[in-house]
Amino acid sequence: MRHRLVNLAWIFYEKFSLIGLSIGSFMVFALLLGPEQFGLGVLAVTLVEAIGIIYCSIIEDPLVRRTRCSKSLYASVFCFGGLLALGSATMLVAGSLLLGASELFIGLVALAGVKLVATVLSRPFVAELRRKRNFKSLANRTLAGKLIGTTAGILAAFWGAGAWAVVLQAVMMETVSLILLLYWHHDLVSSKADIHRFGLIFRAGLPLGVKMFSRGMLVRAITLVLGMVSDATTVGYFAFANRLVDLPRLALSDGLLSYALPAIAKRANQGPDVGRFVSSISLSTTTLLAPLFLGAMVLGGDLIHLLFDAKWQLAITPFQCLCLLAALRCLVLYVPATLIALGKARWGMEADLLLLLGALLITWLYGSEWGAMAAVAAMALQLSGDLLIKLYQLHKLFSPRWQPVLRDYGFVALAAVLMMASIELLRVPQFLPLPDVLMAIATGAAVYFLGLFTLRPGWARGLINSIKQG
Repeated sequence: MRHRLVNLAWIFYEKFSLIGLSIGSFMVFALLLGPEQFGLGVLAVTLVEAIGIIYCSIIEDPLVRRTRCSKSLYASVFCFGGLLALGSATMLVAGSLLLGASELFIGLVALAGVKLVATVLSRPFVAELRRKRNFKSLANRTLAGKLIGTTAGILAAFWGAGAWAVVLQAVMMETVSLILLLYWHHDLVSSKADIHRFGLIFRAGLPLGVKMFSRGMLVRAITLVLGMVSDATTVGYFAFANRLVDLPRLALSDGLLSYALPAIAKRANQGPDVGRFVSSISLSTTTLLAPLFLGAMVLGGDLIHLLFDAKWQLAITPFQCLCLLAALRCLVLYVPATLIALGKARWGMEADLLLLLGALLITWLYGSEWGAMAAVAAMALQLSGDLLIKLYQLHKLFSPRWQPVLRDYGFVALAAVLMMASIELLRVPQFLPLPDVLMAIATGAAVYFLGLFTLRPGWARGLINSIKQG
């Protein structure tokens, strides 16, 4: 139990430290750059991240799942993965030139390509640290990179670098993280590289890469399509709203998934036990995370009004809608990790791709008319289908008894509704000042936990059991 808590502590030390730094840089960018410059920087970074997330999924997760990984295998992934990333970054710059992009945007894409190469080169080291559950080293290298990257980005923004500041932060973060990993574990990739070994890993991870194309690529692809049919300002509003939601959501979910994937994989051959474990941690996660996003949804206008100036007011409605979607995503957070652990990564690939294409079509058709809300509608469409697919996958894997599951989640939903109602009662038509916002947050939290203890007296014990089982 103590060892599990220490691991969780290091994971969340990393994630919440990153949240703090990200919020700091995000606020500076939002206040100094404005929607257009912020949107240009986001588009450039999104373009390379769209490729990077696929490569990372193809390379990293198969390494984590292997029972043994030789140094030659790591060296092969390091060398040939890096070459693949460098070639892809070069092609992105060439594509931007051919499409007649502005000189500024081409330069931003070229600089962002460094991030792609550094990200892929880091995968062997990150995979080995995850295999050894060395979350302390993972936390330290990520936090150091983020600290230096954030500092560089903020300084660049103050010096009037505009969109370059957004890209510089992302590049510096990944580059510093890679340098630290090479300094600490350079012997991991010192063996002779073999392209056949790299091909073995690439083929094993390709199905997962296809899944990540439809899941991890969702926001990035929507952002790119929105930029094609509208303008950088519209992208800036959507990116602003999405970033406000994703900063805490990804930090929390990535930390939980980093811990949960090995725990689920450990139970892969234990039959019904893995189903009970996934059900338990899913309920505990939803109980703790969903009310955070639902509360932010109710107070979204007040929060944006307090923290940012008037030029971001058009992002309030997209932010509130995205908060609701983030709360719903908590319900099926662990399904992809469960499919990976059970060797079912191919399940649902076709449906995922269809949902992604449907979301992109909505953005393409209505982006020029609806603006940022077209992207939100596209994400809502994708999530609706994704929830149905994942619930079906859970049913097919474990055949759970749905009546007690629905009852437990119903109690959580009722407590959340009471929380939102209590916050809404404290609000007035105009925006709340800071003391009233803090009072509303405290009141909502008290009502929610009181409702939980009344409706589900054993929820805290269930949370502790989930940690013990991990």
